[in-house]
Amino acid sequence: MPDDLSAHLGLARRMRAIAVAADDAALTDDVLKAARATVESLAPEDLRSLADMHIMFKDDAPFDVMVGFWLRKRLAAERLQGLGAHGR
Repeated sequence: MPDDLSAHLGLARRMRAIAVAADDAALTDDVLKAARATVESLAPEDLRSLADMHIMFKDDAPFDVMVGFWLRKRLAAERLQGLGAHGR
């Protein structure tokens, strides 16, 4: 039974991290600036790779690491959309 509880708590943490990464208002200006600077420096093929990437985080993964990944993934997808369907 504790394993079930641990799995549910891990899932809840991951879902919360995704929600935070999707809401600019939930992030500090410094975090947003750093993520945007990282994404802006990427070539289109790297943007596609990041936007399509899937990571399986462990239940105890640091919250800020999960948020950072999903934030950069979201920003990469947004930048690709701004560059056109294929980022060319």
